[in-house]
Amino acid sequence: MKPTIFGILVTALISSVISKSVETRESMTSLEKECWEHCSTEYTNCKLFYGCRKLPSGEFNKDCPFDCVKWPANLQKGLYSYGQIKPGTRVVRGPDWASKKQDNGEGFLGTIIFVPKAGSSDNQVTVIWDSGRELRYRAGHNGKYDLRVYDCAPAGIVHDGVTCNECKDSPLKGMRWKCSNCSGVNLCSLCYMSDKHDVNHGFERVDTSTSPVLPVPPRSKSKSIPAKGLFPGAEVIRGPHWKWKNDDGGEGDMGMIKDVVTWDKKYHRGGVSVVWKSDNTPKTYRVGGEGCVDVIYTRVKGTASGRVYYPDHLPVVDVVNPGQILFKPGDKVRVNLALDNFKRLQEDNADGWKDSMKECIGELGTIVQMLFQGKSCRVQYMNGKIENINRAALTRVHTFTQGEAVTILSDSTKVKELQDGHGGWNDDMKTGQGQKCYGVWGGDPGALGKNGRIVRIDQDGDIRIKVEDKTWIFSPVCINPMDNQAVAKEIPAIPPAECVDSDVDSDVADTQSNDVAEAIAQLYVDMLRGMPGHSEGAIDQKIEGKTALQIACYEGYVDIVRFLLQNKANPDLKDSEEDSPLHYSAFGVEHQTMVELLKAGANANIVNKGKQTPLHIAVGKKSPECVKVLMRHKADPSFKDSDGDTPMHDAITQQCSFEIIEAVLGSPKARHEENNSKGFNVLQWAVMKNAGPAVNVIIEKNKSVVNEQMSEGFTALHIAAANDHVEIASALIRKGECNINATDKDKRTPLIICVSQGCEVNAQDNSGNTALHVAQMKKSLPGLIQMKQEDKNVGTKIICALLEAKADLYIKNKEGRTPLDLMEDETIKHFMIIKEDVTKLLGRITVPNIKPENRKIKPMETASLQLKPAGKHRKQEIEKSDVKQTLSLSSSVTKVREYTVQGVLSVFHISLGKSGRLWASDLNGYLVQTDLQGKKLQKIQTSGEDEGYHTVTQDGDLIYTDKHNQVINRITQDNTITEFIKTGDWVPLSIHSSHINGDILVGMTKDGEAKVTRYNKTGTAIQNIQRDNNGQALYSVPRYITKNINDDVCVSDYNKDAVVVVNKSGQHRFSYTGQGSVLHPYGICTDVFGHILVCDTYGKTVHLLDQNGQFLSLLLSPQQASGQICSVCVDDEKNMWVGQLNRKVKVFKYLE
Repeated sequence: MKPTIFGILVTALISSVISKSVETRESMTSLEKECWEHCSTEYTNCKLFYGCRKLPSGEFNKDCPFDCVKWPANLQKGLYSYGQIKPGTRVVRGPDWASKKQDNGEGFLGTIIFVPKAGSSDNQVTVIWDSGRELRYRAGHNGKYDLRVYDCAPAGIVHDGVTCNECKDSPLKGMRWKCSNCSGVNLCSLCYMSDKHDVNHGFERVDTSTSPVLPVPPRSKSKSIPAKGLFPGAEVIRGPHWKWKNDDGGEGDMGMIKDVVTWDKKYHRGGVSVVWKSDNTPKTYRVGGEGCVDVIYTRVKGTASGRVYYPDHLPVVDVVNPGQILFKPGDKVRVNLALDNFKRLQEDNADGWKDSMKECIGELGTIVQMLFQGKSCRVQYMNGKIENINRAALTRVHTFTQGEAVTILSDSTKVKELQDGHGGWNDDMKTGQGQKCYGVWGGDPGALGKNGRIVRIDQDGDIRIKVEDKTWIFSPVCINPMDNQAVAKEIPAIPPAECVDSDVDSDVADTQSNDVAEAIAQLYVDMLRGMPGHSEGAIDQKIEGKTALQIACYEGYVDIVRFLLQNKANPDLKDSEEDSPLHYSAFGVEHQTMVELLKAGANANIVNKGKQTPLHIAVGKKSPECVKVLMRHKADPSFKDSDGDTPMHDAITQQCSFEIIEAVLGSPKARHEENNSKGFNVLQWAVMKNAGPAVNVIIEKNKSVVNEQMSEGFTALHIAAANDHVEIASALIRKGECNINATDKDKRTPLIICVSQGCEVNAQDNSGNTALHVAQMKKSLPGLIQMKQEDKNVGTKIICALLEAKADLYIKNKEGRTPLDLMEDETIKHFMIIKEDVTKLLGRITVPNIKPENRKIKPMETASLQLKPAGKHRKQEIEKSDVKQTLSLSSSVTKVREYTVQGVLSVFHISLGKSGRLWASDLNGYLVQTDLQGKKLQKIQTSGEDEGYHTVTQDGDLIYTDKHNQVINRITQDNTITEFIKTGDWVPLSIHSSHINGDILVGMTKDGEAKVTRYNKTGTAIQNIQRDNNGQALYSVPRYITKNINDDVCVSDYNKDAVVVVNKSGQHRFSYTGQGSVLHPYGICTDVFGHILVCDTYGKTVHLLDQNGQFLSLLLSPQQASGQICSVCVDDEKNMWVGQLNRKVKVFKYLE
């Protein structure tokens, strides 16, 4: 028999696993081999020789006689993964911190909000400090670690099955601390940092449930630092991710943190409870939860202290090689472990344990060589002794970088000994007396005891140091980092021309303190001051693609910016992203550096790669100061970026302060008629976003834009009516003097749009008049109002719209008059009565409730009517003339046909197209088109799964969601696939296209939230539906979606076990959860009578509801279904189509 490709791949995979397993066993110690043999049959992960876990419970093999649970040596075997650092992790400055007081000082906390994808070349994370400042930091880049993890519980890290022995918290949240001296003692971070349990005991840190155990020194011998930031007692204001409207009483209002709490039940210590001055009710906000920061402290003095922490016990933030700090020759290291832990590690090291090694504990040493593929380090100490130490036992104290200020040892005897094999000894290295060199007394020409800067780090770790005008080669053991920064500043920086590339990977941007803008800019300033005849253009030299001017502008160093500009720095020079210094000032929210640039002639409307001007950035940063500076210097608020948005549109979208709105939208240069990519001009966008202040500013400046129409004919008043924006509609009418009878392309006025949204049409005013009364009043005053024929047409349309929305003809006002009493035209009065009767009948067709076990449907009372089709786009329209229709449910459901769909593994969703075509999809993303006999016509691969992710449009095209790329694609009838709609950060799941008006409904999710977005047929978003009137989420996972004839949006939400129905305006009408037993809803559709049909996949049937959610019947028996039903749709012939897990499609007649 010929081998299959599947068999070949499986064989190769098994061979690979066996090969690796044999290779691993060959590298084991004898003790490890015994452990393998003892545990591997019953325990998984024993091949890791660490923390053997029994399947399926996952418990550790505590009974292993070889103590495999405690072997930390296997960390060096590269068999563990810490997992990716997650957004929401709370951090403090780390071992390579060189950014001065960007965090406001040691101990202040921040939150990681961005982590690059695994495998990315981006080796930095983005942090928002509790002060609100957002900056980027190295996370393993060239072995540099700017941050430590303070707490990972806000990112959702828990240790299932582990309890804190002190506070009894279970499961234990955040990092786990396991006592090395006491069996079974575990502490959470709160208790560990509060010195619970014996502080003289050594501990082991476990970062996540899948991380290895890492030993840490006893707390009694460790330095502690108080944590500061967003703790109880801190004074706060709204922060960068605020989305809670005026929860705080308004922008700028202050509150106080009362407690640190759990956010959304899973982000432990990821929220804070705040009491605002305007409201004594505690409210909860995110600080780490969901990777967001909702509040920040107002000032450093307004912060509060949390517990102390032991910095050397915390893990570094590393996205390059999580769990393995990069060591290299020249690094200063120290053994901080308890003796027992150190000895245990060394016993597994290649050179084993020697009693003399106990003298290494606590002593500063220098790595002079890496051994055994980096698993062991050759460490030299000041007394000349050299030891081979397991890297897991070492803590890195310092790593040298090019350009760094250092001090050379002064003891010539010791240096001479240490220099052996590292550049050798030269008597000229000795220093004479009588001359002070950069804060240290010495004399030419020597170097010992002096300060200098590193010019180069060689591959073997030797370091070339420039002392005054001469360069020396020293062993790294002979030099120490400089702690006195004031003295370090006196040492001249190394000019770039003299910086020779190091053999090792060094970060040029780290020269002068890790991208600290002030230091980098100052380096250039010093260079220029020392080079009065510098060549033209030298001042614009770049470090890592950035000029000193750009970085100084970002950090706000006004004096340096002024000096650089005076020395002819180019104020418009761009970086690789085409950002200019003015863009950098905007990104850094530094309006004073903006002033200096603009005075020097910088172009206020310069654009970057995204066609964004500095004004776009300033608006995005919500900085009124920066915005005002730019506007005073003729920045153009109407300039469009590559997304088609102007700064005016952005100011509205970002919900900027009135200061910004007034400065940008109220500018004489503002062209409010400019459209964004979605087709909205600035006023229409402000109305759409319910931005009242923006609407008022625009109306005051430019009334001419009020009646402008979109491509569909919508005016601003149409948009206000559709979205129930009452105050804005009032402003448009009263202040803007808009045309209240403007019509869109379908001849709909704003009032018709309004009543079609599901509003309360029978609400009465102070005189008892309803909307239908008011609609007659103009007609009842012929002597006072001159009427035109078009007025009568509009009035009739309004009456029709009100009646279709179930307006009551017979409700009386305070004068006792009904809307009919006010109608003098007998023809229209008769039409009104007929129209109301038809509307009521169509809305009231019901079936008596029957018990679920009675599968047959009782026939409905037949109603014979003379009707016109409801709309020209209805599929059921036969002709334009009146049609007599007999509407009834069939007395029994009969099967018409069935077939198996080829090319799919199941039928989770079906869409009926034109010309007898059916689209069917399965759990694996296969989307197949068939004819009505099941013959496959075409097949494509998508990212869809068990959701209703495709639909046929009004034009006969198929559109489907692409979850991976977050777009909606279109397949035209000539089989061309094009991108149709982008959904941004939201993941589209389900989709439905209305055959009545072409609207497209899309159910989507993002970060645990869900919503439904309505698009018009051109792909412009016109509505979002997410929460009910109480602010509660309407949806969990909107897996299938459809629209009813009354414009209700019906969603099958499997996670909620419910059908959730809202009206056209997004107000929750009802949720259907089944009859007695739990409903497991999948596919959903509606029919021409407004019935809702929903699949109960485990119940193997279809539930039939009326449009008000009243249960009518079960349409199928288990015998008829003969399998799980996943999808349902109806055709023009009153047939119901169901798709099943067994690849079957069955067609049933259910209407007569």
